[in-house]
Amino acid sequence: MRATSVFEDQTGAGESVKEAADFVRDNLAPLLPQPSSGHSRAATQIGGRS
Repeated sequence: MRATSVFEDQTGAGESVKEAADFVRDNLAPLLPQPSSGHSRAATQIGGRS
């Protein structure tokens, strides 16, 4: 899934990223696959640059 947003300034963008991360943590995290052991690591980046 991908979304594009336009903000007035960096502060507005940062607030939006924080709200999105909170929503994912509170509502979608239980739906995400969990690593089967401590030897496996999954990385999720929200709002970062690639």
